Amino acid sequence: MSPAVLLTLSLLACGGPAPPDPEPIFEPPEQPNIVIILLDGLRYDRTHIGGNDLLTSPTLDVLAAQGVIFDLAFSTSNESLLSHSALFTGLYPTEIAYPDYKQFLLPEQALTLAEAMEAVGYETAAFVAGGHVKAHFGFSQGFGTFEEGEDFGSFATTARLASEWLARRQEDKPFFAFVHGYDLHRPYPKASVFFHPYWPKGRTDLDRSLRKRNFTEFVFDGVYYPNFQPTRLTHAAGDSMLDPGIYKALEAHAAASAASGEGKAVPLSPSDREHITAHYDASLLCADTYVGMLLDDIIARGLWDDTLIIATSDHGEDLGDHGYYNHRANITDSTTHVPLIISGGALPPALRGTRTSELTDAVDMVHTVMDMAGSVPPAGARGRSVWALLQGREPPPKDFVFQQGVLGHSSVRTPTHRLVFLGLALIDPGYARHMAEDPIDGGSFVLYHSAVDRLETRDVLADNLVLAEQLRNELVAWTISLEEGTERMQLSPELEEMLRERGYW
Repeated sequence: MSPAVLLTLSLLACGGPAPPDPEPIFEPPEQPNIVIILLDGLRYDRTHIGGNDLLTSPTLDVLAAQGVIFDLAFSTSNESLLSHSALFTGLYPTEIAYPDYKQFLLPEQALTLAEAMEAVGYETAAFVAGGHVKAHFGFSQGFGTFEEGEDFGSFATTARLASEWLARRQEDKPFFAFVHGYDLHRPYPKASVFFHPYWPKGRTDLDRSLRKRNFTEFVFDGVYYPNFQPTRLTHAAGDSMLDPGIYKALEAHAAASAASGEGKAVPLSPSDREHITAHYDASLLCADTYVGMLLDDIIARGLWDDTLIIATSDHGEDLGDHGYYNHRANITDSTTHVPLIISGGALPPALRGTRTSELTDAVDMVHTVMDMAGSVPPAGARGRSVWALLQGREPPPKDFVFQQGVLGHSSVRTPTHRLVFLGLALIDPGYARHMAEDPIDGGSFVLYHSAVDRLETRDVLADNLVLAEQLRNELVAWTISLEEGTERMQLSPELEEMLRERGYW
């Protein structure tokens, strides 16, 4: 029995008050273990900490209670491949590689966060759920262990893979781990440990449709168009993907259907839409549960006190707020405002249970993690260290978050407003010129007062032309400052001919 316990017992026996437990002395590890948990497709306002009245994310809630919440954290793009590339390099998509969606990759020439962490003495490991974060897109670079679960799979697999790796690792050095799951991607009703937790009415006929992988890609402005025929493209890596151009095609299909009165159109009721969102929320609860099991394992192995946890996402999900489900059709808060929590036993006690409204985005991740590791970021990485910010050091100020969408949209987000350039394809050689020369009120720009209009559904540009012009100038200057990425995944002659025959060129 320890002297402190004996002293307490003797005081209690004498009727005296028990002395308060002494505060343990916090000694941060010189190089903490760092774990990034990325819940792919998670929008901030569907988390409990982000304002959802439902208890959708109890594990994230606990991490937040013991950590720091960033209320204004954003992804760099509205698509997994582009967003992860930015997160791992500290660069914007058009700097990383040639921004043609069917050839985009994380090139070997890029210096990744995992490579940098390996260079400063970390054991590195990643456990990813396939999809657009596979090795053949370039994401295995720098990871000593890189394991892929089932394609577009769940934390049910990747959290288990991470726990198995922790059980067998023998390295006597700190580790950097990346754990990823696609639980929140469509189709939303995935196999789960919960049965309709947020839909007390039980199964409906909608459930059968929702289990079809692309059902929600046939929905526009609350109407399901079963006769719409979306096109697919084949990425140079060999993966079949839905062509991002389907959203404009769906819009045209809906307009033609309304004008002619022909073609099947099935309106979704308010109850249907609530049901779809309930499935999305249930997917979050399921993912959150498996993340909690992983964290329990980290604690059980005695690693918690030496570990920092970063929980975030690569994009959100529109859930019909701007006409579409999925996330690639627009750049708004619904598709790019994501959770960011820094927690773990190695977090200084003074920071626990705090939150900040400082702007941050995915290009800050490289600076932040390298700072946590006691090192400096690779040369050329953009962004800043929010770890420095939390510790009272003065990183460069951040007044704007810049984003690039897969359909060519560019956006500048301030703490209160968002300006979107609806733009051209990112590969268009006249992109920056059009952004600079198009009339600010000519239809190429949209302005939202995001702090007031939380869902960003009202264009206030006409009443705020001066602000819109100022933000346009910032967006143009940023666009011009970007170095042009030229690397691309080469197409085989057979694939190139097939794409040409299908009208992609």
